[in-house]
Amino acid sequence: MRYQLLAVDLDDTFLTRELQVSPRVKDAVLVALAKGIIVTLATGRMYRSAKKYAFSFLGDIPLITYNGALIKYSQAGREIYHKPVPGELALAIYRKVKGYFHLNVYQDDELLVEEDNQYIRDYSKLAGVPFRVVADLEERLYQKAPTKLLAIGDPEDLNRLWNEARDEFSGKLHITKSKPHYLEFLAPEVNKGEALKALAAHLGIPLKATVAVGDSYNDLEMLEVAGLGVAMGNALPVVKKRADFIIPGNDEDGIAYLINEVILKNK
Repeated sequence: MRYQLLAVDLDDTFLTRELQVSPRVKDAVLVALAKGIIVTLATGRMYRSAKKYAFSFLGDIPLITYNGALIKYSQAGREIYHKPVPGELALAIYRKVKGYFHLNVYQDDELLVEEDNQYIRDYSKLAGVPFRVVADLEERLYQKAPTKLLAIGDPEDLNRLWNEARDEFSGKLHITKSKPHYLEFLAPEVNKGEALKALAAHLGIPLKATVAVGDSYNDLEMLEVAGLGVAMGNALPVVKKRADFIIPGNDEDGIAYLINEVILKNK
């Protein structure tokens, strides 16, 4: 079957380590678009951060953001899917993490923190979004459910938290890593795979006509549900193991290779 939708992770996949789209990747994407293939981003980033990379040449596309919690058009701003973390569970995570790890809270596409520190400065620089320090973060969680929570800290310490939280919140939250030092907490049915299903249905495209590409834990569900699940050459071993296909890394124009040598040659 001819592929009709390409969903691409952003960091360490679509972008180089310098957070740029290489000329070869851009040229390949333009060819795919000219052939009628929809190319979109599927990222753990905030909508306002991902939108910066939804370049005008992609058109007005629905972006999968917050690891699948929000799907929203890049130009019109029309929201087609939003599943926030239930308030009582967000409060439980806040209390569990407080005092041990830095915590980002995302409400209304705004990044909220309790203190200004190096963790949030580095995150803000990477994501290209501002943050706001608030003194009443717990009260805000009482008032409104967040789209996502993200703990930042030492990778090994976060792995221990991940194991504890998976046992404690089994079936109640989806918990994943997007980077070794980022642990993300989402509503139980939220992941990039479920978001890809919703997006494909919205666009009227069968799942077997979709391609998904990623490199980390938070991409696994998306690679599994897509018609073709693709791992980057720089992906984690577990991602490569569960992918259908492996392409060159993000600094080797892997996405260009995928489009030119696989997608466009598939009839």
